[in-house]
Amino acid sequence: MTMTAQDLPPVQVQNLGKSFGQGKSRVNALVNVSLEVRQGEHVAVIGPSGSGKSTLLHLIAGLTGADFGRVVIAGQDLAEMKDRRLTLFRRRHIGMVFQSYNLIPTLTVEDNLRLPLLLERGRAPANGRIDALLTTLGLENRRRHRPDQLSGGEQQRVAIGRAMIADPTVILADEPTGNLDSASSRNLCKLLQRLCDEHGRTIITVTHDPAVAVWADRVMVLKDGRIVETLDTSAYDSARELGVRFLEILDRNEGADACA
Repeated sequence: MTMTAQDLPPVQVQNLGKSFGQGKSRVNALVNVSLEVRQGEHVAVIGPSGSGKSTLLHLIAGLTGADFGRVVIAGQDLAEMKDRRLTLFRRRHIGMVFQSYNLIPTLTVEDNLRLPLLLERGRAPANGRIDALLTTLGLENRRRHRPDQLSGGEQQRVAIGRAMIADPTVILADEPTGNLDSASSRNLCKLLQRLCDEHGRTIITVTHDPAVAVWADRVMVLKDGRIVETLDTSAYDSARELGVRFLEILDRNEGADACA
């Protein structure tokens, strides 16, 4: 039986490799990284600074090219696309959420949400879709506010809504709680979980914080550009337990590196 794009996981990463620099200064940012993310699944990639988390996310987003390996989104191999086609594909299939909210300061919440589709030859969402999205985000009473009139948590929710507006195949979140306090961070994690559980969104989050990773369905531990273990969060009762396990994995692999 031939599998169609609908039968495949929406995100497939196969033997991905990326390095920077040349000669003695060459650094292997990613080494043979493979992963699949199912429809409606939230996967967190956790690792220390310099482990390759953001590089992995940028490769999945098609913002930079791999040295080898494949990134397949919605059945399409990103490496096979020319620049213009890739740009259009990203707009329609990949929603990005960054640590810095990257909102347009002169636009209202509503207009920031509309912007991605307005850039695509004026294709604007119906008002009903905007209303539903504002309700999902808990921002019904903020639609006319500008970013400087919002809290950090509210601004990040707008950024998530902007990533969702084109109904993308996957939402990629790069340290989305990095600029938030603990209460706002927890509320944002709850929102991401709800988007998966109730709305079927597919999300990949990269983070260094077990308190963020524990909200995902699976956690992939990245160290020195390699996925060294995959954890099922249902096996852990708290972020503290997950954090302890994360440190044990890093310590164990430090020992393995020393023996290699």
